Amino acid sequence: MIVTGVPSFIAGYMRSDLGTQKLELQLEDADLEKPAVINLLRTGLITFLKLPQFLRHIRAYFESSASSLFLKEVMGLKLREFYLRYGFTHEESLELRRIMAGVDADIRGLRGEERDRHIGRMLQSMEKSKIVKETKF
Repeated sequence: MIVTGVPSFIAGYMRSDLGTQKLELQLEDADLEKPAVINLLRTGLITFLKLPQFLRHIRAYFESSASSLFLKEVMGLKLREFYLRYGFTHEESLELRRIMAGVDADIRGLRGEERDRHIGRMLQSMEKSKIVKETKF
């Protein structure tokens, strides 16, 4: 659980120290050939700060073959927490759910119709989780 909390902690600290604009420049100019853990932290920061094109960065992270299955799963857990906690436009929410459902199916090694069914169930489950989360006091 410590690993999944690191991007949020670092983002809060760096935001207060650097400010969002300077931090955005540093993250956007980052070298994508860095170790997988560095890319996990970078993508987590970009997502947490909801920088422009954060969905593009999330997709690129998951499409990267350099990231291990474990690190992809860690990022998936962070994205689920992020999805449930923060507000998005309808389009952002839908795209984020699609990315997470596809990654979950990939982690499980699903293919074909089984993968499609799993993604459909995941999309429904995430929408329901979001609705339930919003109605809790």
